[in-house]
Amino acid sequence: MAVAKINLYSESLGTVQDVNVILPKPEHIRHSAVLYLLHGLLDGHETWLQRTRLLDYAERYKLVVVMPNAQRSFYADQASGYAWRTWIESELPQMIEQWLAVGDKVPRHIAGLSMGGYGAMKLGLSQPSRFISVASFSGVLDLAGIAPYAELNGVLNDLELSFGELAAIPQSKDDLLTLLDQPTLPYLYVSCGLQDSLLMGNRTFHEALKQRHEKFDYLEMPGDHSWSLWDVNIEAYLSKLESLALLNEG
Repeated sequence: MAVAKINLYSESLGTVQDVNVILPKPEHIRHSAVLYLLHGLLDGHETWLQRTRLLDYAERYKLVVVMPNAQRSFYADQASGYAWRTWIESELPQMIEQWLAVGDKVPRHIAGLSMGGYGAMKLGLSQPSRFISVASFSGVLDLAGIAPYAELNGVLNDLELSFGELAAIPQSKDDLLTLLDQPTLPYLYVSCGLQDSLLMGNRTFHEALKQRHEKFDYLEMPGDHSWSLWDVNIEAYLSKLESLALLNEG
């Protein structure tokens, strides 16, 4: 396996962006699934590589893994800021997949932790036919539910920059509970630690998911909002995809 550290110019952001891409052996690339892997609020495009055994897992499953940077944007086209969603949802995949010469039918997956779990679910549920699976690890899955406590949790400024008026989130394109309400969705994988402060939001999402969707796995396990749990989560998710024969399903 190799890690390509590349710089790509984003028209929507007007800046050069750093992206890390894990690459399998050249002979495997055209037959590999592509996983877009998103970071949390305090992290960046390097953190998955620094804090987990992701390289080992990517080698085991012969995956291309794309890790962009989104700062503290909640993967939104921000109300007062930059078009991070457009960059990661539209520009980046087109550039990466053209570079890899994998074609439009490449098996795609998207996953993330915490803020990135929210981002993965939002992008995945907004384009359900584009992804085979979507995963969230300790994700912010009930954004409207945490909004009243945002100042206490130190994220009020981030949420207001990204979404503007927080009262407008429910039933909007940024509300995951609303995005669940569609006839066909990809396989969803959701996990959260029992000691995580975001557990109640994950349970709210799970209840909505049970009423509207059948192809999912929801797991709660001992642990808090920490990398030791997320390393376990990403390995378990990839193992589950392999067992369901979804990993390279085109």
